[in-house]
Amino acid sequence: MMKRVTSIAELKMLSYRETGEYVDFCMMLAGGLAKSYKRIGYDPETDTFGVYNMCDDTEQEDLDDEALARDTLIVTAVERGALFYCEL
Repeated sequence: MMKRVTSIAELKMLSYRETGEYVDFCMMLAGGLAKSYKRIGYDPETDTFGVYNMCDDTEQEDLDDEALARDTLIVTAVERGALFYCEL
């Protein structure tokens, strides 16, 4: 089941795990013709994200809200209704 992420506050809530593990998300591209899978973790103590990009096996760490918007397409995807939380 997939749930659309509607705000950065919701992204923080969905991507936080006490264990520190990352959570599965899917970004719809080109109107849903393509998908980009990501694992995102959030640390409320530092107010930062970690992003693992499954398509190219890269990781971005210690991203605050500004860096998340600048260095990824995640904020744009949230604003456009194109980021989904993947529940198993």
